[in-house]
Amino acid sequence: MKHGWGTLFEVWMMLAFGLIGYYMKKYEFSPASLILGLVLGKMMEETFHWQLLITDGNFASFLTQPLSAVILLMAAVSLLYPLISKSFSLGQNKRKPQVTEAK
Repeated sequence: MKHGWGTLFEVWMMLAFGLIGYYMKKYEFSPASLILGLVLGKMMEETFHWQLLITDGNFASFLTQPLSAVILLMAAVSLLYPLISKSFSLGQNKRKPQVTEAK
């Protein structure tokens, strides 16, 4: 029953989206990527399911087509790039200890 103050469900939804927004801001997530995921996610899922139905569940069909193979490669590189760049930069960022002279 709604009395003008909102239901308990609406309060929990507000809290959940507030936490999502807080962590997105804290960890510098782009809001554009969230919107793209929400808009394109359903279409991509339907197309993925349709492709698997056509090929009788053969996942190799995604690698035999050049365009889909390139897109999968780009997705893998974009997911692994932060880990790879961070591991390479660890050795370069080591600072030498500063020596202070006693007066």
